[in-house]
Amino acid sequence: MKTRHNNNPGQNTSKDLDGFSVIELLVILVALGVIAAMLLPSLKPIRSASKQISCSIQIKSISDGLSSHADDFNQRYTIAGGMVPWEQVDPTTHRPSWMQQVTPYVTDKDVFAGCAAYPVFSQFHYFLGARAAFVEAGEQYAAVQRDKVQYPSAFVLAGDNNFSNFGDLGVKQDADKDDYSFMTQVFSQDDSHWVPQHEGLLNTAFADGHIGVFDKFDPERMTYRYDSMSAY
Repeated sequence: MKTRHNNNPGQNTSKDLDGFSVIELLVILVALGVIAAMLLPSLKPIRSASKQISCSIQIKSISDGLSSHADDFNQRYTIAGGMVPWEQVDPTTHRPSWMQQVTPYVTDKDVFAGCAAYPVFSQFHYFLGARAAFVEAGEQYAAVQRDKVQYPSAFVLAGDNNFSNFGDLGVKQDADKDDYSFMTQVFSQDDSHWVPQHEGLLNTAFADGHIGVFDKFDPERMTYRYDSMSAY
């Protein structure tokens, strides 16, 4: 049997590119595209979980900073005021934003880059739990006192903010978000709150230092009061 040879070096055979034909390569590319399309939906929850975990680490760092601040200020956490942009001072408290107050106590300043899932371009994504102090002070600005907290594992100290009614300037520039007189953390969308940014979940820091992630208010594990298990 004679073997046929291609004596014309300029003429391609049916095989090229390391033995794959053009048709075979096209089939492989189409197959890879189908596999990628099948994998993309399953990767979305992974990306969302990664953002939630990264955000919880940032909130933990802020929580530790708040605790260190209380160590230096007679058991008082940072105090919030009204709307206080970065590098400005509240006219009532005469203090900068609570986030700026805690900055010297936060070792990793990258936390102030904010949460990757936050739906608005801003560096200031987290709220300070101040409702207990506000109520005790007769609805006046006041710092939460750590030594008054009777349920530290349940006391909401800080966390993801999803309150959307600060106004455009407030949502973007207010470095002093708090829950003095309005709920900054609600676990469903309404006229004043957007959808919780971590696929229906919100990170929450507690006075004992641990971080929890919730899809609803848990009356057995969360409180906004010094001396009772109470919702907002």
